[in-house]
Amino acid sequence: MDIIASLTAVLLFSAGLVGVPLAVREWIDRRAERADQVGARVRAHARRLLGGETLLRVEVRAPLAGWPGRIVLDAPAGWEWLIEAVWEPVARIVPPGYELIGRRGAQLPVVPPATQPASLPRAA
Repeated sequence: MDIIASLTAVLLFSAGLVGVPLAVREWIDRRAERADQVGARVRAHARRLLGGETLLRVEVRAPLAGWPGRIVLDAPAGWEWLIEAVWEPVARIVPPGYELIGRRGAQLPVVPPATQPASLPRAA
Protein backbone atom coordinates (compact mmCIF):
# COMPACT_ATOMS: atom_id res chain seq x y z
CA MET A 1 0.00 0.00 0.00
CA ASP A 2 2.90 2.35 0.71
CA ILE A 3 4.21 1.86 -2.82
CA ILE A 4 0.86 2.81 -4.36
CA ALA A 5 0.61 5.94 -2.18
CA SER A 6 4.15 7.04 -3.02
CA LEU A 7 3.62 6.40 -6.75
CA THR A 8 0.39 8.39 -6.61
CA ALA A 9 2.16 11.26 -4.86
CA VAL A 10 4.95 11.25 -7.46
CA LEU A 11 2.41 11.17 -10.29
CA LEU A 12 0.39 14.06 -8.82
CA PHE A 13 3.56 16.09 -8.21
CA SER A 14 4.76 15.50 -11.78
CA ALA A 15 1.35 16.41 -13.20
CA GLY A 16 1.42 19.60 -11.12
CA LEU A 17 4.84 20.54 -12.46
CA VAL A 18 3.46 20.39 -16.00
CA GLY A 19 -0.17 21.35 -15.48
CA VAL A 20 0.17 24.47 -13.33
CA PRO A 21 2.51 26.37 -15.70
CA LEU A 22 0.33 25.40 -18.66
CA ALA A 23 -2.80 26.65 -16.90
CA VAL A 24 -1.12 29.93 -15.95
CA ARG A 25 0.15 30.43 -19.51
CA GLU A 26 -3.34 29.75 -20.88
CA TRP A 27 -4.81 32.36 -18.52
CA ILE A 28 -2.20 34.96 -19.56
CA ASP A 29 -2.75 34.22 -23.26
CA ARG A 30 -6.53 34.60 -22.94
CA ARG A 31 -6.11 37.96 -21.19
CA ALA A 32 -3.74 39.16 -23.92
CA GLU A 33 -6.07 37.91 -26.67
CA ARG A 34 -9.02 39.76 -25.13
CA ALA A 35 -6.93 42.95 -24.89
CA ASP A 36 -5.90 42.55 -28.55
CA GLN A 37 -9.56 42.21 -29.56
CA VAL A 38 -10.49 45.35 -27.60
CA GLY A 39 -7.57 47.23 -29.15
CA ALA A 40 -8.49 46.15 -32.67
CA ARG A 41 -12.08 47.28 -32.17
CA VAL A 42 -10.99 50.69 -30.79
CA ARG A 43 -8.42 51.21 -33.57
CA ALA A 44 -10.95 50.32 -36.27
CA HIS A 45 -13.54 52.66 -34.75
CA ALA A 46 -11.03 55.53 -34.48
CA ARG A 47 -9.79 54.91 -38.03
CA ARG A 48 -13.37 54.99 -39.31
CA LEU A 49 -14.10 58.24 -37.44
CA LEU A 50 -10.93 59.99 -38.62
CA GLY A 51 -11.18 58.78 -42.21
CA GLY A 52 -8.04 56.63 -42.30
CA GLU A 53 -4.67 56.19 -40.65
CA THR A 54 -3.52 59.07 -38.46
CA LEU A 55 -0.94 59.86 -35.79
CA LEU A 56 -3.30 58.59 -33.09
CA ARG A 57 -1.80 55.69 -31.16
CA VAL A 58 -3.98 53.21 -29.28
CA GLU A 59 -2.35 51.15 -26.54
CA VAL A 60 -4.34 48.51 -24.65
CA ARG A 61 -3.28 46.81 -21.43
CA ALA A 62 -5.17 43.77 -20.21
CA PRO A 63 -6.85 43.95 -16.80
CA LEU A 64 -5.21 42.22 -13.87
CA ALA A 65 -6.89 40.85 -10.76
CA GLY A 66 -8.22 43.92 -8.95
CA TRP A 67 -6.94 46.39 -11.56
CA PRO A 68 -8.89 47.61 -14.59
CA GLY A 69 -7.54 47.32 -18.09
CA ARG A 70 -6.38 50.47 -19.83
CA ILE A 71 -7.05 51.91 -23.24
CA VAL A 72 -4.63 54.79 -23.83
CA LEU A 73 -5.20 57.20 -26.70
CA ASP A 74 -1.96 59.02 -27.46
CA ALA A 75 -1.20 61.78 -29.96
CA PRO A 76 1.87 63.94 -30.54
CA ALA A 77 1.94 67.49 -29.21
CA GLY A 78 -0.07 69.73 -31.50
CA TRP A 79 -2.30 66.86 -32.64
CA GLU A 80 -4.52 66.66 -29.55
CA TRP A 81 -7.57 67.25 -31.73
CA LEU A 82 -7.27 63.60 -32.83
CA ILE A 83 -7.98 62.46 -29.26
CA GLU A 84 -10.80 64.98 -28.88
CA ALA A 85 -12.40 63.86 -32.16
CA VAL A 86 -12.64 60.20 -31.14
CA TRP A 87 -13.02 60.48 -27.36
CA GLU A 88 -16.81 60.32 -26.97
CA PRO A 89 -17.48 57.68 -29.66
CA VAL A 90 -14.67 55.47 -28.35
CA ALA A 91 -15.84 55.96 -24.74
CA ARG A 92 -19.20 54.46 -25.75
CA ILE A 93 -17.60 51.20 -26.93
CA VAL A 94 -15.13 50.71 -24.05
CA PRO A 95 -16.01 47.36 -22.44
CA PRO A 96 -16.59 47.00 -18.70
CA GLY A 97 -13.38 46.53 -16.77
CA TYR A 98 -11.39 48.99 -18.91
CA GLU A 99 -10.62 52.66 -18.37
CA LEU A 100 -10.04 55.17 -21.16
CA ILE A 101 -7.05 57.50 -20.86
CA GLY A 102 -6.01 60.34 -23.15
CA ARG A 103 -2.34 61.26 -23.25
CA ARG A 104 -0.62 64.04 -25.13
CA GLY A 105 2.85 63.35 -26.41
CA ALA A 106 5.80 65.44 -25.36
CA GLN A 107 6.86 68.39 -27.44
CA LEU A 108 10.10 67.40 -29.12
CA PRO A 109 12.92 69.93 -28.90
CA VAL A 110 13.90 71.61 -32.13
CA VAL A 111 17.43 70.61 -33.03
CA PRO A 112 19.27 72.86 -35.48
CA PRO A 113 20.76 71.04 -38.45
CA ALA A 114 24.35 70.00 -37.95
CA THR A 115 26.88 71.99 -39.87
CA GLN A 116 29.19 69.91 -41.97
CA PRO A 117 32.72 71.04 -42.77
CA ALA A 118 33.37 72.01 -46.39
CA SER A 119 35.78 69.12 -46.85
CA LEU A 120 36.47 66.10 -44.72
CA PRO A 121 40.04 65.40 -43.63
CA ARG A 122 41.71 62.60 -45.47
CA ALA A 123 42.00 59.28 -43.65
CA ALA A 124 45.51 57.98 -43.10
